Amino acid sequence: MDRLRFITHQGRQILLIDLSNCGDADVMKIVGEVQRIVGAQLRDSTLTLTDLTGVKASRSAVTRMKEVAVLDRPYVKRAAMVGAESLPKVFYEALKTFSQREFPRFETRQEAMDWLVTDPPEHHDLTGERKTEMSQRAFSLSTAVLFFLIALLHAVRLLRGWHVTIEGTAVPIWVSWIGIAIASYLAYQGFQLGRTKK
Repeated sequence: MDRLRFITHQGRQILLIDLSNCGDADVMKIVGEVQRIVGAQLRDSTLTLTDLTGVKASRSAVTRMKEVAVLDRPYVKRAAMVGAESLPKVFYEALKTFSQREFPRFETRQEAMDWLVTDPPEHHDLTGERKTEMSQRAFSLSTAVLFFLIALLHAVRLLRGWHVTIEGTAVPIWVSWIGIAIASYLAYQGFQLGRTKK
């Protein structure tokens, strides 16, 4: 598949995921193939470059992208994007939040590839500023602790019967049961990932 292939840059292999000008059907097909190929690689070894220039993806297609981003996370060392402005900002942010991964954006494929094959102690964040790169283990554990505290807060609310009002609207108690379930699950996943990351 021409839209999904390994390319060589400075002696390193990069998986090019070319979604440029694709519609929903093509996005779904290519993303499914990404999961198969990346999942067959060594853990923490794959460099990926996704080209979203002119992509037309619906919410369902982005949801599928999020799912694959989560499943691929153990195998991806670095990921970069070009043409991300074609994706609505809310979809882009949801992709990062759901997968707990960063997807730095670049203007050209050349810039993205140069960044992917470089392993400095610092990297450019999404605003172009340099910052120290947090290890995946530290990130997973800190995220897990955050979700654990959220679950604990919901539990305390249930025990004490706290009433919560947001912009004049009362938040039902049953919402905290859902909050406990979701936050506990995410905390568990974070701790599990933290145990497997260096």
